[in-house]
Amino acid sequence: MTLQRTEERVGIRELHDRLSEYLQRVEGGTDVIVTRRGKQIARLSSSDAQDPFEDLSRRGIVTLPEEARSAHQPRIRARDSVSDLVSE
Repeated sequence: MTLQRTEERVGIRELHDRLSEYLQRVEGGTDVIVTRRGKQIARLSSSDAQDPFEDLSRRGIVTLPEEARSAHQPRIRARDSVSDLVSE
């Protein structure tokens, strides 16, 4: 089971010549990595993708918490300043 989506690499010239075909692939769920002289310069991905955590939860990879975490409360209340405590 993989966390990443399917990826394809394409050069700028080929993307320009076959843009409609690559956009159909993106619409189908494939990420298209655009390269210039072999160096990655952009990534095309679906804009209607759902929240990645929801997708991972649906696929059984993670379990979302049932309730929100409470605010962090300090465990110890210092009576003096940090400087005074360090100097002791």
